[in-house]
Amino acid sequence: MVIAQEQVVAGFDPVLAPLIIGLPLAGAVILLLFGKRIGRLSGVLACGTIGLAAVIGLLNFIALLGAPEESRTATQHVFDFVSVGRLQTGVDLLLDPLSLVMVMVVTGVGALIHIYSIGYMH
Repeated sequence: MVIAQEQVVAGFDPVLAPLIIGLPLAGAVILLLFGKRIGRLSGVLACGTIGLAAVIGLLNFIALLGAPEESRTATQHVFDFVSVGRLQTGVDLLLDPLSLVMVMVVTGVGALIHIYSIGYMH
């Protein structure tokens, strides 16, 4: 199994793109398994993972703005899902202007919701 190989297009290098999905997912799993033991730090963990994903999305968007217009798309291979004979199906991340705007909206609003909910619950 191959994990996180990059196909870098000249001018735009996706920075830690799998972490945009992986950090909130890992935070959710940790909170599911250990949420009651963590106690008050569970809110910090939830805000931290979604906030860090938002920062990584923002860094990728800034890098995209600096790339030439014809090379503002990059595909990053995450892992092979199925590999049987000639059939190869993988999980890839496509980073283009629209997907990065959506990443920033979803993670940014998600981070604000987490911060608000912590203040509301205390």
